[in-house]
Amino acid sequence: MFSTRSALLCLALTWTSCGSTSRCDQTCQSGCCDSAGVCHSGTTDTQCGTRGQTCSPCGLGRVCTLGQCIQAGSAGAGMSGGGSAGSAGGGTASAGGTAAAGGTAAAGGTAMDAGSNGGGNVVDAGAGSDGGTTRCSSDFDCGAGLVCERSSGTCVAGQPCSIDTECQSDDPSAKCYRFSRQCVCDSRQGTGTCRLRRGPCEACRADIECGADAVVFGPPEGAGSGRCRVTGQGMFCRYQRVGTCPCGTVDDGTGFCAPSSNSCAQVGCELDAHCPSSKQCQLRPDAGSCAGTCG
Repeated sequence: MFSTRSALLCLALTWTSCGSTSRCDQTCQSGCCDSAGVCHSGTTDTQCGTRGQTCSPCGLGRVCTLGQCIQAGSAGAGMSGGGSAGSAGGGTASAGGTAAAGGTAAAGGTAMDAGSNGGGNVVDAGAGSDGGTTRCSSDFDCGAGLVCERSSGTCVAGQPCSIDTECQSDDPSAKCYRFSRQCVCDSRQGTGTCRLRRGPCEACRADIECGADAVVFGPPEGAGSGRCRVTGQGMFCRYQRVGTCPCGTVDDGTGFCAPSSNSCAQVGCELDAHCPSSKQCQLRPDAGSCAGTCG
């Protein structure tokens, strides 16, 4: 039988079981519960968990990502042991969304945005088909706190940030060089991470992926702010017109440059910078007014 002091403690801590049927996970769906029944975010290495589970500390060499302790440098999500989010068993990805096509995030695929075009929670790409390591071609393919290492096509720890200006580097050899494409501070997954913004005509899910801050990415130093625009082929980044639109593109009437062909599947170019991240400017003698096409 509970003492009077224990009964009062149970009333004060409504999340604890404390001899009753109430459970912490009834009000702590997005985090985890400690031994006292207090709900925590579940995103720290010392208190990691989700969906009202008991908080767990991550061991040496492991970090808390999307409520799970994983090996530092990997980005598995959905099921433990390298399982795939949204696999045949119907497992759900983090942030309440389900993995696209009900299966494994495809190698080099894009993580699906669980929110609106304005930038909601992002569903982690989950474990790739290589048995536990997320394959990536863009920083936005990776989970919270991670970016894509292009040489290996895997997700690794990225640079933390709180605002876009913290992601601009003065080093010409750096990915986030401030006079090149530049990086954005993406905090939609709860952890601000510097990520290389998507290039013109590159598939996107939200404005932030294209670099929407006109002060940071616009003239005189930037190549133009970006917007994620809906087209007949899907959603693609368009960059702000700075001076004249690059070869192969025209002003869409709103101050942003769109492909002259009206399709991101065929874009004229003079430089690799005019193309999506996954493509290069292929020089062709018969390319007309432009030196080549993105391919």
